[in-house]
Amino acid sequence: GCAGCPQPVSPHLDALAAEGVHAINHYAANPICTPSRVSMASGLYCHNHGYYALNGPTPAFPSYFHHFRHHGWRTAAIGKLHLPDNPRHWLEGACDLVADTMRGPDGRRASSPWHDHLRRHGLNERDDHNHLREAAGHGHHWDARPSTMPLEHCVEAWIADTGIRFLEGLGADQPF
Repeated sequence: GCAGCPQPVSPHLDALAAEGVHAINHYAANPICTPSRVSMASGLYCHNHGYYALNGPTPAFPSYFHHFRHHGWRTAAIGKLHLPDNPRHWLEGACDLVADTMRGPDGRRASSPWHDHLRRHGLNERDDHNHLREAAGHGHHWDARPSTMPLEHCVEAWIADTGIRFLEGLGADQPF
């Protein structure tokens, strides 16, 4: 609604757009997700930070998480971080909480808090978040079919719940 389309009924998003920043034109630093994430977290263009692919060594420069943490803010990185090396290496010292949904740059090397959650609930085999393999008998990739994950355990619900728990653990006077 806030963008001018009459069909969506989105009072909460409309209010958020009215109270915050409503960007109309967006540009990505790189069409590949990991270099764009490095750019977003560091404030550097790809030609300055040197990441152009899905993997690389741990960055030798700080992120905005490092900056805010250095100045006394509580910081959390929650969601699909998928940064160079193993995401926890770059942001680990800069965040009170690093809750990544990616196992590692290749999708297999490490565990993640998201995958630990799935294992605890017996849902690891129903994870359609990282799989690009063919669905048996369907003839299309897993990312092009309806999810079989229960809604209360989907990745978006896990990210929201993790963020809420982080915020609830903050003191009233702690900037984040």
